[in-house]
Amino acid sequence: MQNAGEGFELEIRNLPMELNYIMKCTVVLSYYYGFKMDFKRPLFYDIPDANGVMRHYRILYNADFMEIIPTDKSKELSQEDVDELLENFDNLDLWKEKIPPNSFISKGFVISNMFDVTAEHSISEIKSTLIGSNKRGNENFMDSFQDTFRSLFNLKKNQRWVCGI
Repeated sequence: MQNAGEGFELEIRNLPMELNYIMKCTVVLSYYYGFKMDFKRPLFYDIPDANGVMRHYRILYNADFMEIIPTDKSKELSQEDVDELLENFDNLDLWKEKIPPNSFISKGFVISNMFDVTAEHSISEIKSTLIGSNKRGNENFMDSFQDTFRSLFNLKKNQRWVCGI
């Protein structure tokens, strides 16, 4: 991460703030309230290396060493409340009503493992790009395609990958 450059901020790919809040709430529902849910989905970081090559990392978290403690803002939830939340998974206002911000404190630590999946990600991107033929007319097509090949073959940012497409 030191090689990513000054000002680089680590963010989970494709996890908007709204969904981030809801995902944290599912942890509270499981660890504190005891509602067993499995919202596991692969999470990824995209981190450029010293050569400007975008590297892709899959993240695995182990939160077994965390304690979830309610504050005076926490509410009791029934099975009906949880069912309503699950039926309205994308309704951030409802989630904030049932599990208000700052209603829980987490103590402890999380173990995070990151695995470099750049090759697998690049191959998947190449397949998607080739299958999505409607993207080929897009002026950003070649730039995107070249970035993918740079990651796959670990080419510096200023090196050009020439392909016969």
